[in-house]
Amino acid sequence: MTTDVALVMGLAGTGKTTLTGALVRWMKKRGLRASAVNLDPGVRRIPYEPAYDVRELVTVEDVMEREGLGPNGAILRAIDILAEDKNLERLVSGLESVDADFMVVDTPGQAEAFALRASGRRIVDAISDRFSRTTAIFLGEVESNVMVEDFLTAALLAKIIELKLDVGVIPALNKADLGGGERLKEIWTSVLRGETRDLILEGGGVASEALSELLEAVKEFRTAQRVALISAREERGLDELFDMLVEVWCACGDMT
Repeated sequence: MTTDVALVMGLAGTGKTTLTGALVRWMKKRGLRASAVNLDPGVRRIPYEPAYDVRELVTVEDVMEREGLGPNGAILRAIDILAEDKNLERLVSGLESVDADFMVVDTPGQAEAFALRASGRRIVDAISDRFSRTTAIFLGEVESNVMVEDFLTAALLAKIIELKLDVGVIPALNKADLGGGERLKEIWTSVLRGETRDLILEGGGVASEALSELLEAVKEFRTAQRVALISAREERGLDELFDMLVEVWCACGDMT
């Protein structure tokens, strides 16, 4: 039986850990064999029971104490340690031991530390080599006073992650329970599609020339055109998110 893997990524504070637990609970309620995995060596508490926990191999706290590093340096060093041959083999073996059809993987809080470094790419390569149906969820969040530039940054980062890690990326907007999410979903979808005409900045002016050029760049490399609006805390919108995951898993899997 093939295990489908979803890597939960996004900027710090967007609710990756909350979504990991919520999505697994949502699957289990529907009779699906799903498990959560913790791939964050820096987390102290997690609101779910991980079927595999990378802290068995390395923790940021131990690295700080052993090597005299600060928190930021320690998270980078911990990811490098995970990417070493022996630890990477143990990591993949640990994931292989998880008895589930669906595996939701919680990644480090600092997305750039994991997704944009060679060590992170090596870890994801090892996972996707073993689990061919591996994709990623890139998480944004509903927030007040958001600007087009914020969604452009998120869209570009999601695209960079897709290219850097060589996995399909599904955009999702979390914290819909805060309100105002539908309009933000429309904006992010427009950014992903490179549709610049209807994007107006807060002050009422049209997007700047530089912004328009960046939007066009996103359009040239677009893949995802849908954005899932979810509330991990209230477990809302997870049906749409799961449907999007299945679409990607089927596209990258063997259809014969």
